[in-house]
Amino acid sequence: MAAVIYEVTLYPAAEVEDEFARWLPAHVDAVIATGCFAGAQIFTEQPTVGELTPCVFCVHYEAASRSQVDRYLSEFAASLRAEGLERFGETFRAARRILVNTQASNH
Repeated sequence: MAAVIYEVTLYPAAEVEDEFARWLPAHVDAVIATGCFAGAQIFTEQPTVGELTPCVFCVHYEAASRSQVDRYLSEFAASLRAEGLERFGETFRAARRILVNTQASNH
């Protein structure tokens, strides 16, 4: 289990949703190629029964330490984010957070 998760939640507009879904795996691969993360998982939010929601992607990047995330943010994040902005402009938004594993559980 990763000690730190760098979570990026992405909200593409409906008109770019399909293109965004095709682009995202290669972008995630580029982030992993920085060497700051051991791997990543891409999730899509699923609506509950009877609920209509826009497409939401949530990516969990797995890091061994907070310093690896900090290294990514200081050395690589700006250029990789710029690629997405160049391609999609204002047709998506992103929210980011860092999750630190503070307690192991066997449950």
